[in-house]
Amino acid sequence: MRADTTSMSQISPKMRIVAGAGLGLIVLLAAFKLLVLSHKSQASPPAPVVHHPVTAVHRRTVPADKAATHVHHAKPSAPKIHLDPSLPVPLRLALLQSRVVVAVLYAPDAPGDAAAVSEAREGAHDAHVGFAMLDVLNEATARALAQEVDGVSDPTVLVVRRPGTVAMRLDGYVDADVVAQAAADTQP
Repeated sequence: MRADTTSMSQISPKMRIVAGAGLGLIVLLAAFKLLVLSHKSQASPPAPVVHHPVTAVHRRTVPADKAATHVHHAKPSAPKIHLDPSLPVPLRLALLQSRVVVAVLYAPDAPGDAAAVSEAREGAHDAHVGFAMLDVLNEATARALAQEVDGVSDPTVLVVRRPGTVAMRLDGYVDADVVAQAAADTQP
């Protein structure tokens, strides 16, 4: 039995060469994959090609006698709006959208202020002007209001014209019809 175990444990020289070549091939493939293929995946993708449409330019020749009458009119650009930078942010944003804004000063928890806000909003809508709510409990809003208007209390309705001029001040609760009329009276 001893002879049988020795013959099985011996590997022929041909098998050693085939096994060595196979192992070498595996190592070579692993190195190829590691070195070559990993660099391709890490390379940055090519920059996208952007195609800009080409527009044809047609030039007309104008006779000399008509050249003076042929004038190109440029489209007028929208006028730049200049606003008072000390105004509260909600009021400035509303004035960017509308020349006249109804601004209501309110305190969120004060009794009756919700009704005053509702009436001011309805009046602004009826007059087709902008609307802004100014919370007097907000410190930045309160400071800005103190610089613009003396002795305000909530609720107060202000009708403001660009660039931030207070055109009308209505203290206390004011109904929608009065607000709409005040806004209509201050429109240019």
